[in-house]
Amino acid sequence: MKRIRLDIGALTAFSTEKGKYIFFLYAKGSDKCLYVPLTPPDVHNLLANFKGVEGQTFPFHSLISTVLKCYYVSLEEVSITYRQDDGKFYSRLHFLGDRDIYKDADFIDGIILSKLFSCPIYISEKLFNSHAVKAELSLKGEISSTVYRAGLEKSLNSAMTEERYEEAETIYSELKKLEKEEKKLNKRKKNK
Repeated sequence: MKRIRLDIGALTAFSTEKGKYIFFLYAKGSDKCLYVPLTPPDVHNLLANFKGVEGQTFPFHSLISTVLKCYYVSLEEVSITYRQDDGKFYSRLHFLGDRDIYKDADFIDGIILSKLFSCPIYISEKLFNSHAVKAELSLKGEISSTVYRAGLEKSLNSAMTEERYEEAETIYSELKKLEKEEKKLNKRKKNK
């Protein structure tokens, strides 16, 4: 199975309506990126571990990283996986100490630990190609609505194919809201 190495690059998340966030992992040497929806607590965890959050002295992931390193356990790599049953991305962690240890974890835990251990992130080529969207950044450095729309459309198609109709309905509603927001924005631009 061929794998693709992913790069976090900068933290590229932006808020959508109702406090949802989108996180992008970029494929090295590709114009595509993996699009992963995040919850506000996930974003808080990212910021706490990458930038530090006021009032949080010792982020949990940093503590875990420090303890593991004290016992000469390293995180060798993180592999991004996807579960059809709930339509979410997860992380498969490969630790190395006295022996190889493989552990499944939430997507965000794998991202944070990969950063703290400076280890690579991989995804199967098949999974990447089925979920990746073209990476387009606006001049302001914000993720364009085109990328967001493409990710939602891929998620909608996947949910429909896998007969996850409630999730598909939610994604469809989000697409309609995005369409309304884009129309309002275009109207404002014309009036200026």
